[in-house]
Amino acid sequence: MLYDHVFLIGVDGAGNFFREADTPNLDYIRAHSSYAETFDAQTAFPTISAECWGAMLLGVTPEMHGLTNGYVSDETHKRTGDVKYPSVFKLAREKYPQAKLVSYSDWNPINIGIVEDDLGVDKKTGSIVDITKYIVDSIESDEAPKLMFVQYDSVDGAGHHFGYGTQQYYHSISQIDAHIGIIWNTLRCKGLLSSTLLIITADHGGTPQGGHGGDTPAERTIYCGVFGDEIKGETIGKMDVWDIPPVIGKALNLASSPEWVGKIPNNIF
Repeated sequence: MLYDHVFLIGVDGAGNFFREADTPNLDYIRAHSSYAETFDAQTAFPTISAECWGAMLLGVTPEMHGLTNGYVSDETHKRTGDVKYPSVFKLAREKYPQAKLVSYSDWNPINIGIVEDDLGVDKKTGSIVDITKYIVDSIESDEAPKLMFVQYDSVDGAGHHFGYGTQQYYHSISQIDAHIGIIWNTLRCKGLLSSTLLIITADHGGTPQGGHGGDTPAERTIYCGVFGDEIKGETIGKMDVWDIPPVIGKALNLASSPEWVGKIPNNIF
């Protein structure tokens, strides 16, 4: 099945800790949609934001894309469409020249150094509340986004401050779950659920000591849930973070990038 819209919601630092957190909205979405999910997807190494978000949006490994936090934070390194490893946004723009494409990121370096700057992507940054308002306004506008990427940063902040897997950390996941519920409800009220593929995931996890960047299961293992009409099964097969662009490409009928190292995991379509 092709979809009219794909929403990719990334929760920075959430790893696979969705399993233990109180997530009533995610539970509700599971109960009211076809879905496939895994708590055992693997992210990139090193488990650092730029390396992992880059892998997720470009479909290649960090060794290939070469992005680091310092590099993507530098305003002089804004990406253009003329790059060896294009983001999924470029492929969407080539397929849908007039479509609305959106990247709303709590961590602005994603919009500086990962998402290309010359594709007409609507880029915004702000607080959690700001980001969700931008999303709602975009969905409720005359033209809903063809492709929307969202990054929430507060869970990673809680992990660094209190430790990943602590009570305060789980509370921060529950806070983001409430915002996911707002997004879901807005899609429902606009009658877009049947034509939207929703992907919820994380870039990396972290340790009880408040760090990440290493190769431990707590840092490497992430959650990924795919929700939409006619999703094939409830459990996704083996999955890596760079498999997400091929999933988006299949849903929107995009041309595949010859550079992608990912593939579509079993039991989604």
